[in-house]
Amino acid sequence: IIGITLILCYKKKHYLSLGYISIYLIIFLIPISEPIMLENHVEDYKITIISKEKTYYIVKDENDIKYLLYLDEDIEEGSILKVNGEIKRLKNTTVPLVFNFASYLKSQGVKGQFYMNDYEVIYYNYPFRVEFIDNLVSNLSIKSASFIKLLIFGEKSILTDSIYNNLIDVSAVHLFVVSGFHFNIFKLMLTNLLSRFFKGEKIIEGIIIVILFFYLYLLDFAISAFRSFLFIFLRYLNRLLFNSHFHRVELLSLTGILMVLINPLVVISPSFLLCFIVSFVIEFTNKLKLPFKKILIPFILHLSTLPIILDFNYEYNLVSIIATPLLTLPTTIFFFLSLIVMIFPFLDFIYLRCLIGFEELIRLINQIPLKLIFGKPDVFFPTIFYLILLTSILLFSLNIKKKALINLFLIIPLLVCQYFSTSLIIYDEVHFIDVGQGDCILIKKAFNQVNILIDTGGNKSFDLATNRLIPYFKALNIKKLDALIISHDDFDHMGAASSLLSNFNVDKVIKGNDFKYLKFNGLTLYNLNYQISCDNDNDCSNVIYTNINGIYYLFSGDISSNIEQEIIKKNPILKCDVLKVSHHGSNTSTSEEFINHIKPRFAIIQVGTNYYGHPHNEVLKRLDNYNVITLTTRNQGSIIFKMFNKKLMISLTPP
Repeated sequence: IIGITLILCYKKKHYLSLGYISIYLIIFLIPISEPIMLENHVEDYKITIISKEKTYYIVKDENDIKYLLYLDEDIEEGSILKVNGEIKRLKNTTVPLVFNFASYLKSQGVKGQFYMNDYEVIYYNYPFRVEFIDNLVSNLSIKSASFIKLLIFGEKSILTDSIYNNLIDVSAVHLFVVSGFHFNIFKLMLTNLLSRFFKGEKIIEGIIIVILFFYLYLLDFAISAFRSFLFIFLRYLNRLLFNSHFHRVELLSLTGILMVLINPLVVISPSFLLCFIVSFVIEFTNKLKLPFKKILIPFILHLSTLPIILDFNYEYNLVSIIATPLLTLPTTIFFFLSLIVMIFPFLDFIYLRCLIGFEELIRLINQIPLKLIFGKPDVFFPTIFYLILLTSILLFSLNIKKKALINLFLIIPLLVCQYFSTSLIIYDEVHFIDVGQGDCILIKKAFNQVNILIDTGGNKSFDLATNRLIPYFKALNIKKLDALIISHDDFDHMGAASSLLSNFNVDKVIKGNDFKYLKFNGLTLYNLNYQISCDNDNDCSNVIYTNINGIYYLFSGDISSNIEQEIIKKNPILKCDVLKVSHHGSNTSTSEEFINHIKPRFAIIQVGTNYYGHPHNEVLKRLDNYNVITLTTRNQGSIIFKMFNKKLMISLTPP
């Protein structure tokens, strides 16, 4: 994109885009400095609910500083609260590679997180924006109203979750993200309408700008919508003040500059990346003379989003190649139908039947099993990908069509390499995944030989499997698990197992301690608790012992010191480099005698916020007395050990 912009600047003698390129490079080459969020306690602090999501709220204080707030109670948007609590910095995700919620919030201008001790609703101010939208759909059925809010105003709800998630799966969700598509339709409709009452193109455009700004306000200034409005507004100023002197690409560049100046962290938003990449590709390919243009340009346009899709979703649905063309026309029709049914609500019964059919079409498309897991690409993949795409566009522009098509096909071997990238990893890995108060350990052998999960953790507030574990496996380019080993039946060890088995490919499940050893393609796992008498679930945990690339691991489940004593008796010599501390650091285990016997170099405690006091201080002191390096997932996040040639590297993901 930068290369094409430079060529355009050279040919047209326009230099505004050079400034854009400079700012663009500065943004990505120099780290963005954020103001340090000072953690402090506040009393009688006034905050306003400005956004209500499914699981959280966005609030602002009297200085218009935005914060994240978790609250179990249902409070309407617009409510003003008087609260006591603490303001703290946003915590990063403690599982690497997966979606970083804190980064997303920062791109939306959220500065910190509010922790409330108590609150009082002192005033309720129903926002005009919400009231206006609700009035527009007040005479419609709940299902129709929810769908219109999603399609026209970008508001998601529980009723539209299914259709929205299906659209994400087939990579067609951009059709429902309010962007240039919506704004251009409105602009065209308003132009035809206003031309009947007003004369003068500039006057009509001025009125349209005001109306579109009001629409942007109803959309709560969403990133993609703001980009679309700003671009239309700059084009209007270009015609009004500069006699259309500046090229569309330059205006698009200036749009990017202004958005970055308003909020520098917007550059990490997927909406920002997608809308600008798509917009630039449209501008650069729109006037090209191509064979099968109506097929090739949408294909190139779709292809241009692939690195961003893989960076955030880690998988690609081949159905999306046909899903977007198939759904574009119905979505456009529904856009007009939505406007009509808001004006004539008595047509809602027809609209509702059409909506059911549309939902079924999306569901059927999503059921076609053509999803491929590619993993999260490193920096080289998008760099090479966009160089190939850029070169192809340049060759098309120079009318060298045959070479352009051949060059475009180079993307196929690049995708094949990315698909099999995990088979090229030369080191073994053990991942202690942060699942809060619970255990979850992934053993990943070099060259994708073996992938084994020990325990899944469990969380009663959300689905750990679909929200954390499966995205992490996909990001690592793991297409299946060879085995799921459940140490014992406690919820904090197997609570997410059912969802994991329903939503991910797992070859076999092993529960309990009635096995002596397990073999997986060169990896042997020994159960040290085999045939040891136990009288409760914790003591009946399997205790996995293994040697991975010369490093000895011991995963001790939730056993007590009684079982530790039995293990010592049965194994007079037991070498251990890395100990997964039993029962989250409880003082009922990890006895001094056990530590002295195995002499670990590292101790990993998988623990979260809890009411038990885990890890207990006496356990930490025992480990410290033997100079054991102790790491906890609560403080260090997910902990990853990488082994190659009997050497060890550790990486942490602190919150």
